[in-house]
Amino acid sequence: MVLAIDDLDRCPPERVVDVLQAIHLLLATPLFVVLVAVDPDALLRSIHAQRRRLLAPDAPTTGGEAAAGPLDPQRYLEKIIQIPFQVPPLRPEGYAALVRRDLQPTPAAAHAADPAPDTARTAGGPTEAAAPAAARAPVEGEELAFLLELWPLSPSPRAARRLVEVYRLARPCLSPAAELPENSADDALLQARRALGLCLSLGFAQPGALRRLRARIDAAPPTGTLSIDSCLLPGASAALVEACGRWRLPTAAFAAAWPVAARFSYSPEEAG
Repeated sequence: MVLAIDDLDRCPPERVVDVLQAIHLLLATPLFVVLVAVDPDALLRSIHAQRRRLLAPDAPTTGGEAAAGPLDPQRYLEKIIQIPFQVPPLRPEGYAALVRRDLQPTPAAAHAADPAPDTARTAGGPTEAAAPAAARAPVEGEELAFLLELWPLSPSPRAARRLVEVYRLARPCLSPAAELPENSADDALLQARRALGLCLSLGFAQPGALRRLRARIDAAPPTGTLSIDSCLLPGASAALVEACGRWRLPTAAFAAAWPVAARFSYSPEEAG
């Protein structure tokens, strides 16, 4: 029997140690194989935080440590997890493959994205029946190409999947208030969709950065352009700052995208 354990590093230290001890008991029998997908540094921190509890209760202690010496979290973990394996980080080509796969329209989705004329629209806009279909509308061409550039802000499979799923839901909510100067309405919508992808990625990568972006939008000329590098929080890597500096879009596109992205953020202040 194979038992898979994920997200253990999100638990409090005492729960982490409880699970590790349970794994140790399960592995005492040949019936079980346990697979643990976890940040090893988080496990070591939890073991260190629970070191007093893990010491033999009858061992004499001095200043909280056993007389035989302090507990070594690395040695403790090695006795439970015999075969460690480091999963390589997500590379740009892996990110692109994941995004393409998740946004690739299936025949059923393509059919649903093109509803019958009598149910597709009303004078006031998309009907409730058409709204789910809009969320399944294919993302392709220049719109998809721009999303594929956002790997620096979504460098893990979980972040990439979250961006794709939220973007798919937020995209139908986007309706630019005005056309961009010297552009058609289609170009304005494409720019606003690019800005939406940037806003969502920025908010997921650095919670709180959307608030900084809102201030930049309010202060910038409405016919100008913006980049998000100045919105990054302190501590951002030089590579991330450089990448964010390359993505410069019209201020009007960010103004249209920001309220939509803010609704899908974790901060009530931003969504408000």
